[in-house]
Amino acid sequence: MRLSHVKKRTVQIRRPKRQWISWLVYGAAIALFLGACTAPLWFARAVRQLVPPRYIAAYAPPLLQEYIYSDINAQEIVPTAIPAGSGSALLAELTTPTPVIGGNSQAPVPDEGMPTPTLTASPQPTPSPTPSIPSDFLLTGFTYIPQGWNNCGPANLTMALSYWGVQSTQDQAANFLKGNREDVNVSPSEIPAYVKSLGYQTLVRINGTTDVLKQFIAAGYPVVIERGFDEEPEKGWMGHYMLVVGYSDVTGQFAALDSYWGWKHYGFDETFPIDYWDYERLDELWRHFNRTYYVVYPPQNAAIVAAVPGLDTDDNIMYAKAVEMAHTELSQNQDDLFGWFNLGTSLTGLGDYQNAALAFDQARSIGLPRRMLWYHHEPYQAYLGVGRYDDVIELATWTLNYSSNPQAESEEAWYYRGQAVLAQGDTDSARYYFNLALERNAHFAPAIQALEQLNSGG
Repeated sequence: MRLSHVKKRTVQIRRPKRQWISWLVYGAAIALFLGACTAPLWFARAVRQLVPPRYIAAYAPPLLQEYIYSDINAQEIVPTAIPAGSGSALLAELTTPTPVIGGNSQAPVPDEGMPTPTLTASPQPTPSPTPSIPSDFLLTGFTYIPQGWNNCGPANLTMALSYWGVQSTQDQAANFLKGNREDVNVSPSEIPAYVKSLGYQTLVRINGTTDVLKQFIAAGYPVVIERGFDEEPEKGWMGHYMLVVGYSDVTGQFAALDSYWGWKHYGFDETFPIDYWDYERLDELWRHFNRTYYVVYPPQNAAIVAAVPGLDTDDNIMYAKAVEMAHTELSQNQDDLFGWFNLGTSLTGLGDYQNAALAFDQARSIGLPRRMLWYHHEPYQAYLGVGRYDDVIELATWTLNYSSNPQAESEEAWYYRGQAVLAQGDTDSARYYFNLALERNAHFAPAIQALEQLNSGG
């Protein structure tokens, strides 16, 4: 049979519609919309949790940086305390500071390198007259070093060492002093060990004066001061080191090498970018750290260096004079935050933990800047000394958990938290916290000593 006609059949194959792509696009659009709407609730915190702050500072545009930190820049104070009572009444009680040496058996181990109280009363010789010095003086021969992220301590120390011809870098100093790139602070008490490793010595003092700065400079010794930093209000108050290298009574200004501002003002091509500071302006910021300073010097020059502060090389005399200075400033303004804090710091140095704790309560009731306990650790010591262990734990925990820098490390906060729980009888937790302090900074002497005592059964 012959087929004259074959009807062709076409088969239509239905292709499945890719609806999942549409749903994916819709879902992504909705997620993006919701994310954008809720970004103020989570974006800044997420970035701070995931990205180390040094990278934010290096790569994020200024407006984005401001946004990332906007929610915390408004949180300017640490947890407050109940006021200790009338400020004038407390000042009246402390008109004549009396050292209470040795005090409470739970007093913490002082930070290595800081002035420590002695067990005997100090002599009170008649101070010698201030030597005559030139009306202006400028030291030269430094290597200017722009600081890395959060590295003003190592950078300024390295500049001071360069004056003496010491070949060192800020990274070498930071590796020794910080032990962790996110360590938020280098305390003056940590400086002497590194300087000693290089064959030099360090004088660390508080309650300095502009006259003392000028005398050191005229004698040929640059001075590193620790001061408050308020030049960028949008970032909040913070601490800063600065190397003072000259002065002029004609202009009423100090000359300084500032590891932060110098390169921003003058650029990286300048080898000696000097910043000038009015005497009063520098002193106002300096008092935020109880006018702390240190001087690096060759060991053979120890007597020359000690002659400049004179009687203040004696710890008891220095702290007692610092208490008097705080009294003077508080008598002019009883709402003076730094006056109360300096009073507490100086009383802690004298071992008067009871009154120091009251002074710190006054300062906290006014409102401490949020970074205060990054740099100052005397409140921990005072509260430990009077058995206020919960206050120590609260402040240390707050410092460690504060959201401005979740990656930030503070070996001091871990250490004092360990001291507080140890005083409460929790030996295991204390050992854990001391070890955390050493993980952050293997050179942190107080934690080393605390662990040695625990391991020896002490």
